[in-house]
Amino acid sequence: REAEVVQLALAADLQSSLRAVQELSAKLAALEERRQLDVAEGDHAEVRRVALEAELRDLHCKLLTTRAAATKERAVAVALRDELEAGRVRAGRLAAEASQASRAKQHLLTVREPLLQSLAVRQRDMWQEERA
Repeated sequence: REAEVVQLALAADLQSSLRAVQELSAKLAALEERRQLDVAEGDHAEVRRVALEAELRDLHCKLLTTRAAATKERAVAVALRDELEAGRVRAGRLAAEASQASRAKQHLLTVREPLLQSLAVRQRDMWQEERA
């Protein structure tokens, strides 16, 4: 009978140990699954980090290109502004020259008419003297 009690106690201990092993195995499996998820998340995070770094490099290159284009556009705008101002100055100068030429022409016409009349009268007088 004592052997049966010992066997029953051993069987109970064995069952208890088996339950503990099952619980520990389940905990271990859960921990392993969590570790694998963490590794996968870490791998995913690394892939995202690498992709973001590549995107950042690409954006930096685009920024440099855009800055260079903006600098060129500013230089072109300044050159165009200078050219426009030079055109305005030239147009003003040409307008002043045209006004002066118009005044000179008007002066010439006011002086020329009496001179022409005088010459015409003198020519007529000389012609009449020659005929006489």
